[in-house]
Amino acid sequence: MRNVSHKGVLEAIQSGRLPSAVKVGQRWEIDPAQADREWSQNTNVNHHKSKAPRVVAEPEDSSLPGLNESKAEREYYLAKLAQLDYEERAGQLVSAEDVRVTWFSHARRVRDAILNVPIRIVDEVRAIAGELDENQRHEILLCLQRELVQALEELAGPEELPPQSQS
Repeated sequence: MRNVSHKGVLEAIQSGRLPSAVKVGQRWEIDPAQADREWSQNTNVNHHKSKAPRVVAEPEDSSLPGLNESKAEREYYLAKLAQLDYEERAGQLVSAEDVRVTWFSHARRVRDAILNVPIRIVDEVRAIAGELDENQRHEILLCLQRELVQALEELAGPEELPPQSQS
């Protein structure tokens, strides 16, 4: 086995971290290759106080990843979080909520501007069409409003905003 003290090996066996070890009388028989694999899977080399690496028991459930695999995955996601933090601070990323609020504000301003068109131009239409009474002016106004609202609803689709994420 790796340069591990006799005491370290005994502690690993007694805690179940080297499950392939078999006791024969007063002695333990250990397959060195198998023990190396088990030691690798169950040893946390970053958290030891002595020269010998500290060993952590592997869960009984074989569907769970090994300690080293879990640590590698954790480090991968910590690196991804650090990358996101950097990109946000560098101005390469913006908050989805900020985008949602800004988009909604701009869309509302566009909608309001479009819906104000009929009231602004109804008198021009009236002048172009000739003398119209107040009832005809009102009908033109309603017609323009109805068509613009319909066009805006078609553009908006089934929902105005994408659903907010549940953070």
